[in-house]
Amino acid sequence: MMPNIIMYGSKLCAKCQELKTYFEKNNITFEYRDINIGDNIFKFNIDILTLLESKRRTQELPFIIIDNQGYTVKDFEDIIEIENILNDT
Repeated sequence: MMPNIIMYGSKLCAKCQELKTYFEKNNITFEYRDINIGDNIFKFNIDILTLLESKRRTQELPFIIIDNQGYTVKDFEDIIEIENILNDT
């Protein structure tokens, strides 16, 4: 079964666009939430507070949720590392 993936990002964030393109090119199903649209910034802040340990809380983008586990870009050496996490779920 494919994991549930949510990615918070912004069109002004180069790393966000790189990761979004990677997901799309590799046919990885995900929900993209631009923090500049609607109430996504509030959802982003709630997810950061809920899913990350207090010592790791950061508002760095992109922020990825895979099956209710939160990851920041610092959790990956590069985009390819995400594939390893997806394959382990």
